[in-house]
Amino acid sequence: MEPLKKFSASSVGPVLIVIEALDESGISETQRNLLRILTGKLKDKGLPQITELPSNFRILVTSRPDHDIDKQFEGACHILRLSMDEIPAAVAERDICAFVSDKLEGLSRFGDKEFANLAAKADGLFEWARLACEYIKEDLPGVNARSCFETVITRDPGKWTDKLYDMYQLILSDILPRDRYRDDEYQEALAGFRSVMGQILSMAEPLPFDSLTALRDCFPSHNKDYKVDIMQYMGALLSGTSGSPIPVRPLHASFQEFLTEKSSSGDFFVEVSKAQQCDLAFASLQVMENCLRFNICDLKSSYLPNSGDPELPQRVKTSISPHLSYSCRYLAAHVSASDFDSELANTIKLFDDDERLLFWIEALGLLNAIRGAIIVLPLIAQWLKVSTWLPDNVG
Repeated sequence: MEPLKKFSASSVGPVLIVIEALDESGISETQRNLLRILTGKLKDKGLPQITELPSNFRILVTSRPDHDIDKQFEGACHILRLSMDEIPAAVAERDICAFVSDKLEGLSRFGDKEFANLAAKADGLFEWARLACEYIKEDLPGVNARSCFETVITRDPGKWTDKLYDMYQLILSDILPRDRYRDDEYQEALAGFRSVMGQILSMAEPLPFDSLTALRDCFPSHNKDYKVDIMQYMGALLSGTSGSPIPVRPLHASFQEFLTEKSSSGDFFVEVSKAQQCDLAFASLQVMENCLRFNICDLKSSYLPNSGDPELPQRVKTSISPHLSYSCRYLAAHVSASDFDSELANTIKLFDDDERLLFWIEALGLLNAIRGAIIVLPLIAQWLKVSTWLPDNVG
């Protein structure tokens, strides 16, 4: 705040800060702290208030209509609240038409009429328009863009609230077409889809494609055979599917809601279960077993604090992979969210008795997450106590 106050509006000009999807801004504690900053409720700590920003600063926040967020914003006189429902339908349709014409530019036999029909069909839902464009452009064997357009434009999902779910059904049915499989093959393909998507939805933090694969390779044998390859066909629904460093996650929160709502998703229903948490706990332990080593970032002296090594942040990035970093930081979260499992308990016991326990603590320090070690051990101890019995070699 202090440096910002020194800038004059005339020398800097208008500054716009955009916070996209506040309702998806991480765990509840993160969101709560961000809301306290935005609403100017830091007076009790004697901290600078957001209302003290120079007059040339503006903050634009977007969010779905979350009750907790709306309640926090009530009474904040420096906040102007607007609802997307208040935007005239004609304005939204015009904008969607411009979006569609840009996305489908270059496709033969597509023009203003088709763009206008798609925009009208979207009924004000930009996400539906995006999905429709992705579906129409999708390069599937024996399917052309025109037939995809006709499929989209003639579908009748019923209520407008079902439009997105209907589009998800359409896209997933093309990825896993039932009529191209024998019944047993189809059920096996669905099991693989549910396992992979269950992993993605159960993650405490999204990881890139390669890291998800590395973590899955460490799953217990009954699940590791399901490969993440299916994600390569889900670019319309997930980010990061091309193997880039971008984390893999649903592009829209409604896709996760669709998958976890059985009445809507049908065959594509994904249950986020304690068994998946157990698989992730096993995988995290296995990744740590395989990848942790003494002095993993090649520190030259144990007498020099981490802050005294200017090259250390880069070495941390190159020496500690994203899946190893994830495993070190979120092991406890997955263990405590699992039902008691004697095999997992024995694996934890072996890890605790091994020198890698010390390597893990060192890695947490390098990741600036040493506080996690203080939290982890009591959580795991509490998890172990949920069973009425413990083998003699566990405890």
